[in-house]
Parts: sequence; C-alpha cells; structure tokens
Amino acid sequence: MFTCGYETVPIDSGGAGGNEQSYSFEGAEAGAVTRETTIKRSGLASRKCDTGAGNAAAYMFHTWVNRDLSLTLGVGWYWRCYFNFDSLPSSSTNMFLRLATATAGTFCGARLLTTGKVALVDSSVAQVGSDSVETVVPGQWYMVELYGMCGTGSTDEIGLRLNEVLVASATGQAYSETGIDRGYVGWSQVPGANKILYADDMALNESTGSTHNSWPGPGSVIYLNPTADSAVGGSWTAGGGATTNLYQAVDNDPPAGVAGVSATNTSQIRNSNAGDTTGNYDVVVQDYDTGGLPSTSTIRLIQPIVQHARTGAGNVAAALQSLSNPVGPELTDFVWGRGADAGTYPSAWTTRWGDAIDSPSVVRSTAPVIRVGKRNAAGTPEIAGIRMVVEYVTEKQSYYTYRRRSASR
Repeated sequence: MFTCGYETVPIDSGGAGGNEQSYSFEGAEAGAVTRETTIKRSGLASRKCDTGAGNAAAYMFHTWVNRDLSLTLGVGWYWRCYFNFDSLPSSSTNMFLRLATATAGTFCGARLLTTGKVALVDSSVAQVGSDSVETVVPGQWYMVELYGMCGTGSTDEIGLRLNEVLVASATGQAYSETGIDRGYVGWSQVPGANKILYADDMALNESTGSTHNSWPGPGSVIYLNPTADSAVGGSWTAGGGATTNLYQAVDNDPPAGVAGVSATNTSQIRNSNAGDTTGNYDVVVQDYDTGGLPSTSTIRLIQPIVQHARTGAGNVAAALQSLSNPVGPELTDFVWGRGADAGTYPSAWTTRWGDAIDSPSVVRSTAPVIRVGKRNAAGTPEIAGIRMVVEYVTEKQSYYTYRRRSASR
C-alpha cells in the first residue's frame, strides 16, 4: 500500500492537519535522524538513527490514517523495514520498530536484545514468546516485519518476523480498541548511548483488499526523479512565474518549498488561478535503467508521490496519476496541502502516495510521466517534489548484504 526507500526526504512535519484523507501517509523525525548516503541497502540513501552520548530517542514517526476519522477495528497492519545495526545494544529494554494506536500508545514492537536476538513485545512492552532463532550480526542488513490487528474485545493480534521467519505471535488479546494508525522506525525506546541503526526500504500493507494484504516480504526501493517537462497545462507555473522548465522546481533533494509569497522558479510549482478546475502539469522522470533498477530485477509495484502544500483559503481538490509507462488510475480523493498556508519546507507540507500499480509491464529504457492537477475553484496548490517510487525484487534477494557492498542487488 505504501513503500518508501528513504531516498529523499518524505518525512514531513509541522502545520495544521484536518484535510488529509484516509490512507494518506505523512511523518516526522525525532532526535538525531539523518540522511545516510554511504551505508544504504538500495537506491541512493537510508536513514541513520543515533542515540548519541545522551542515549536519546532517534526515530522516524509515520501516520497513515486521518486522525479526524474513526479508525476501522479489525484491520491488520503489516509494517516492514530493513535494519543494519552498528553494534548490539547495551540494554535490552529498547524498541526499534513499533506499531501504535491513535492515542500514541504502543500496540506492539520489535526489540533487539543484548544477545543479538530479536523479540516481540506487546502493548505493555512485555516480551511475547521466544527470542528469534537467528542472531543479529552488526554490519548486516535484516528484514524485520511487524504485524498488529486491533479488534473489538479479546480479538487483538500481533506478530513478528525476521527474514521471513516467524519469531513470535499472539492472538485473542485485548490490548486496545482505539485502532492502529501510526508506526515508528528507529530507536523509539532507547538501547544505550551511542547506538546507531540504519533503516531502509520500508513498506506498509493492510489486510483488506485483494493485494498487499499480508506480510510485505522482500523488496528494494528506488525513486525516479524529474528530468523534463512533458506538458504544462492550465495555469501551472514555476514559483517565480516561469512557464518552462518547471521540473527544476520539483527535483530538489530535499524539497526546497517555501511560503507562497516567497516562491521562486526553483523552489516549487503552483497554480494561482482560482478558476482553473482542469489544469494539469505532466513531468518526465528518469527511465528505470537510469534510475538504478538492476537488470535482473522484477518490479513488484510503482507509486507516484508528490510533496505538496497550499496557499489561500479553501480545500484545493487535487489529482495525481502515473500517466505513462505504466498508466495508472487518477487519484482524486485528496486535497492539496495540510489546511494551513505553506511555510518553509517541511512546515505545512506533506507527502501523498498515489495508487500502487502491481507488477506493471514497463519499458525499462523509456521514461515514465507523472501528472498532477487542480480540480476545483479554490486556493493555490504548491508542489515542491514529484517522484516515482519503484519497489523491486531480484532473482536472489539477499538479506545479508554487508554495509559497504554495492547498494544494488
């Protein structure tokens, strides 16, 4: 449903909420979290979480359901991320992957013990079941998957897998009836001073629907970045008013978005014509070969994403679509922005994931095109980043990739 390689900076924070529709995906960072371009599993980057000398929490925090909506009980959430630990913890009372409820309470989590074993913990942060059979070795990548289902009464379920092997699980529990709408990647419960982990290739599935409804399993993630305008329609311009080379404002890493009154031709694109209800901007992104897709790989899914905000009153109806190679559905069930005027990124900016296209048939040497659009007479959409997210598997997907080897496998 969502997949993220931590290639650029899709970790957003700040601003008002209330306008994000169900199954949007946003987040924030806490503590010493930085973009890491040397120690990575795939693509261009990973995230480094460092507790430092003060043994401080360091993690990414993601939410994926509108907190203003009632959360559906009985939906199972499957949370995957790859981890590379610099050293083993000095305390076993830690969590490095966690699912939580809408009141931010722990629902379940993954713990790395001082012995190198991985363990499942429940909502009271008590261990469930046995330690993992496999022992974590520092300097290697491990796939960790966490499962939680919050039901009514004594129907809650949790589970943990390490490299596709079930570590522990529990059913028939009564942890909460609030609902799961968020997850934490990194040291949300501290392991000791100067402990570093690297996180990469995250994915989130949920149990409803006909696809992506169970454990995500192996996968690597790359992003395809803008390279040219395909078509500039309606009243779309660069932030400073330019009508050509708009792609140069949506390819920044990290995004360079600012308040609308300060927008430049390289900070963002916008559509300030309140009466434009059909205008589209189409952008060419890298072809799959240039973007780093290994020749021996199989694409599992692609998703267009956009980093966006708004200026002015009103909910600005939005559109997002993979327009070619492959063609995907137009997503129109959301609005631009976070309910407040854009500030300097990431204040009042957020990221929207488009519909996932499963096992697409693509021409790897041909560049895809992504479309964004404005669909009602309201305020001004501001867009600072457009990417195509690609998740793939190789014929021999390996968990044990040492940190200094090539990222592409």
